[in-house]
Parts: sequence; structure tokens; C-alpha cells
Amino acid sequence: MKKVTELEHFTKKNGTGNLCFIAYKIENNNFGCSGFPCTKCKFFNNDDEVLKILLRQHVEKPKLTEDEKVILKNIDKEFKWIARDNDGSLFAHKDKPLKTDDYGWDSIDCMSLGLFNHLFNFVKFDDKEPSLIAYLLKED
Repeated sequence: MKKVTELEHFTKKNGTGNLCFIAYKIENNNFGCSGFPCTKCKFFNNDDEVLKILLRQHVEKPKLTEDEKVILKNIDKEFKWIARDNDGSLFAHKDKPLKTDDYGWDSIDCMSLGLFNHLFNFVKFDDKEPSLIAYLLKED
């Protein structure tokens, strides 16, 4: 019986395609490799590097507590994102906030969720992206 590799398992679960191209785009901020020769790419015939990038992108959705679900369901629907600033303060944002280098996340319209700073422990200042509330509430 053939042993299924991690890369094969990943492709079965997440779909197949040109995985080295996908890994290149992920690592290069969505910049494609058009015109770049495959033989010069670090992902060319290198399943271990491809897998490392793909698995790093695949993050399990956090499991919300009942309290966290109730809070998110009762926030004004105009607020679509949550993020935590460097000082640990939690905020809801109407538009997708941008991360500032030194302090936190910035958007035109946000509201403090400071009463709930002790909750949503999966939301961290170090996150690369804010958390989309609809995604968090989506039932699997």
C-alpha cells in the first residue's frame, strides 16, 4: 500500500493545481511568477518547500466560546472585523483595518471592545490580518 505524503494529503483536502505557483504567490505577496523560469524557483521540484508554505497559510479556524459567539452576534452588523492593538485592547472595525508598525490596527471607524479584552485570546496584535467576524461565526 502506498504511503500518502503530507503534500498529497494537503492537495486532496484543499484541491490540486500548480502548487509551486501558489506557494510562490503566497511567499511573494500575490506577485505571480510569470516570466520567471521554473528552474530558478526555490519551489521547483521541491515538495518540502511548497508544503511548508502551504501549511503555514492553512490555519484552523478558532473555536469560539459561547460568550464570544453571543458578543459577536450582537455587535452592530456594520462592524465586520475585530483586531487587537499592541496594548491588548480589542476593537471592532467597520472597514478592514490596516496594521500600523508600532501601535495597532487603524481604520476610519472602529469601536472599543475593551470590556471583552479578556476574551478572544486567539486575536493577537501579531496577527498578519484582522479577524473577519462573519468567518468566525460561520458554522462548519
